[in-house]
Amino acid sequence: MEIKTRDDTILENIYWEMNRMNPDIEIKKFCSELEVSVDDVETKLREIDSVHSQRYFSDGQLRGFYFAAVSFVLKDIKNVLEIGAGCGKTVNHLSILFPSSLIYTVDIPSSDENYEKFATRTLTDSNAEIFKKNIDRPNIVFIEKNSFFLSSLGLPKEFDLIWVDGNHCFPAVAWDIAFAYSHLKEDGFLFMDDYGKKDSRETIDYIKKRINETIQMLPPSRAIPQIGTIAWLKKGKAKKG
Repeated sequence: MEIKTRDDTILENIYWEMNRMNPDIEIKKFCSELEVSVDDVETKLREIDSVHSQRYFSDGQLRGFYFAAVSFVLKDIKNVLEIGAGCGKTVNHLSILFPSSLIYTVDIPSSDENYEKFATRTLTDSNAEIFKKNIDRPNIVFIEKNSFFLSSLGLPKEFDLIWVDGNHCFPAVAWDIAFAYSHLKEDGFLFMDDYGKKDSRETIDYIKKRINETIQMLPPSRAIPQIGTIAWLKKGKAKKG
C-alpha cells in the first residue's frame, strides 16, 4: 500500500482543484478537435449492438465515447492494442467499433507474482465469466504476458490506436507508455488512463517535454471527472531528439 506524506496529499489536492473538468464541455472540445459531431458519435454508439456501447458505460466511464469518436477519424485501420485487459469490457467495445482490425489485448498471466494483486479478470467467478464472454470475438487476440515483454511478443510493428491501462506504478507505466508511443502509427491515437496517479503523471510529464505532439487531458467519467484523468495524443511526423 502506498503511503503518502502530508505534502504529497496537499499537492495532489491543489493539483486537482486547479484541474477540475466539466465532462460535457470537454467532450464537445474533443469532438470539435476531431471535427466530429457529438450527435453522430452518440448515434453510432446506439447503433452498435453491444451492452458495452453506451456513452458512459454502466460504470460511468467515458472511454467508450472517445474511442467511438476516433473511429470516425481512423480509416482502414489494421491493428489496435490494449495494455491491461481488466474484465475485457473495453477490448470488446473496441472489437465492435473496429470489426475489420485485429485487437490485441495484453494482461499478466496467472504465473506472474503480481497476478493476484493486479489481474481483475479472475478475481471472482463472475469476473472470469464476464471476461471470457467479452473476449470471445474473432478479431480479439488475448495475450497472457507481463507487459515488460511487449517487445518480444511478435506484435505488429505499428498500431493505429493504443489504450494503455495496465500497471500504473513505476517502472511498468513508463515502459508501457514508451512502447506504445514508439509503436504508434503516424496519425494514430494513443490514450493513457489514470494520469492522476503520481507515477503515471510523472511519466507523461516527462514524455511531454520530449515529443512534438501535444498531450491533452480528458475526464474519465461524469461521476468523478477530476480523478484518474485520461491523457491522449495524436502522433505526428516530427519527433524531438
